[in-house]
Amino acid sequence: MNNCLSMAKISSMRTAAKIWGIWIHISLQWQKRHTSRWPGL
Repeated sequence: MNNCLSMAKISSMRTAAKIWGIWIHISLQWQKRHTSRWPGL
């Protein structure tokens, strides 16, 4: 039971990390692209 729970936690953490990394990459690209248009952000 404990093994199953830990494996599920690890897999969900990996998925979250993947999504987080993609989101950060997109947001950084967006900031670079729109810096001149949105100086406040």
